Amino acid sequence: MGTPVLSETQLKKTLSAKKKLKKTTVKNVLAAPYSNYWPLLKTEDTTSLLDLLNEHLTKIKPTKVNIPWSELKNIPRLDRKEFRLNYIKTKLDSQEMFNKPNNSEIVFGVNETTRLLENDSVSSILITGEVNPQIMVKHIIDMAVLKKVPVLIIPNLKNTLKEKTGIASVTIAFKELSMDSQYWTIDQKIKEISSNYAVPQDHINYHRKDYNSDDDELISQCSPMDVDESSFKSESKPSCNLYLFRKSIAERAFVPELSQKREIIQPFNELEVNSSGFLAFSDSITNRKSEDDTRKDNIQKKSKVSYKSLLIKRITNNKDRGKKKIDMLKRSK
Repeated sequence: MGTPVLSETQLKKTLSAKKKLKKTTVKNVLAAPYSNYWPLLKTEDTTSLLDLLNEHLTKIKPTKVNIPWSELKNIPRLDRKEFRLNYIKTKLDSQEMFNKPNNSEIVFGVNETTRLLENDSVSSILITGEVNPQIMVKHIIDMAVLKKVPVLIIPNLKNTLKEKTGIASVTIAFKELSMDSQYWTIDQKIKEISSNYAVPQDHINYHRKDYNSDDDELISQCSPMDVDESSFKSESKPSCNLYLFRKSIAERAFVPELSQKREIIQPFNELEVNSSGFLAFSDSITNRKSEDDTRKDNIQKKSKVSYKSLLIKRITNNKDRGKKKIDMLKRSK
């Protein structure tokens, strides 16, 4: 009589199989109701843009020279320093000539790109498609939408930048360029392609306006010490003077006008007494309440403000978390 063999369904019910099963946890998380904008390029646009990058980008940083131990071990210890210098010099001479990066035209890295966006001095942005996690560059895309700056996600950008410029960067940003610049054609191509990748209307910055640039222009045109009191009374044209100063300690710099005229309420000692013995108030209070209600209704009708409710997403645990830790430990060794 042969040994009994368990079937697959019976194996799943055994204790050893139950221990191998990992418990899946599900969490309900509140998420933003706005959609993400990830303008990943198609294959046709990717090839055309990568060709331009390979054509116009030049070497900025030399590649690192590693001396093989098979050549270094035969050199005496005291002469190794001189051998290293000569070896690196000969290798760099054989490599392609590199130029210093022109910070007035291009910028590499997430932090530098963010600073350019904050200063409103960027023309176009490229981001690699292999960035992980994507939240690392999400603020750049959101700011670019707000500032109306073309931004594109291009696959294999990091490897291309490392091969052509020597800098393995996640992002590259182009400043306002002239027609004589070597990067001008790349910038124009990015603007041309970005018109085909429209921003979704439910993006968080789609309907917003960038008021910082407008305020800077207004401040540059105005002088801070000139105060025109008549400009605050006029309602037709906004004033160019942004600052007010107190003339004395006892006065306020700005006294806001009353939005509604206050009604003088009659004192209690002057009020008439009803036959029931209660004070007879006039109908001014009830009339005032009704006027306030109508005014609030009119304001709500004029201001078209709509709020989106938060979404609930169900998130499960990462099953490959243990495998990633093992891979990281192997790489570190």
